[in-house]
Amino acid sequence: MRMRLPAAVKARLRRGLRWLRNQPERPSGLGVHVAPLGDMYYNEVLRNEDEVTRAIGRLHWEHPVVRWKAWDLLKVAHFVLQHAPRRETRILDVGCNGSPILEVLYSEGYRRLFGCDFVGTDPPLAPGLVFHQGDLMNTPWPDGHFGTVSCVSVIEHGFNQQKVLHEMARLLEPGGYLLVSTDYADPKIETSDVDLRTSFGMPWIIFCRSEIEEFVRAAGGFGFTLTQPIRWDQEQQLVSCWGKSYTFIFLAFQKK
Repeated sequence: MRMRLPAAVKARLRRGLRWLRNQPERPSGLGVHVAPLGDMYYNEVLRNEDEVTRAIGRLHWEHPVVRWKAWDLLKVAHFVLQHAPRRETRILDVGCNGSPILEVLYSEGYRRLFGCDFVGTDPPLAPGLVFHQGDLMNTPWPDGHFGTVSCVSVIEHGFNQQKVLHEMARLLEPGGYLLVSTDYADPKIETSDVDLRTSFGMPWIIFCRSEIEEFVRAAGGFGFTLTQPIRWDQEQQLVSCWGKSYTFIFLAFQKK
């Protein structure tokens, strides 16, 4: 059944699409390979510009608008290669529109790739991708269908965290992994003054430490545990968007 969106949500999405059409074309992730890196620490804050430069160098890939995205792209790809090496593993990217993550994983030999998003203007170009356009919190796949789910730059846009965690826990098989990145700054940066017309027509939150800690506690209620303690070191707020300066945080969970 096709999801019917309220008129207000449709209007916000149309504004977001107009914004996207005016952005430079993103480079494809097809052909991008992850250089052998050995061990990598995952659960941490993006600290400084050097980390972004290293990630770009290791991927030989750079986003034309948001160059910092190489940092969490590298973490997702590296984590999957290290912890879900079987190429027949089913992998879902939630909020995949405009993201090269599944394209990179295709280049690394993964073929059971799935994506979902509210809009379908720029789905990943991975051949054979199974794409669902609709409600991210009510997806069509059965319980325990995936070995890994990535959720990159999604939860900061006003999604109900309980619903997010419930759906991700439903979709993942026991022992599966949930990979999350989101916007972060401590102390807290308010975003209530940002015009929704500029933020894809969606709410926008920059999470502070206490809010991330609350998200981790909530995740525990759905059977998720962090794969490592979080490194909270924050040297720079090097990400700049919609008049705010902040950074990113990456979280890797395993489902019991």
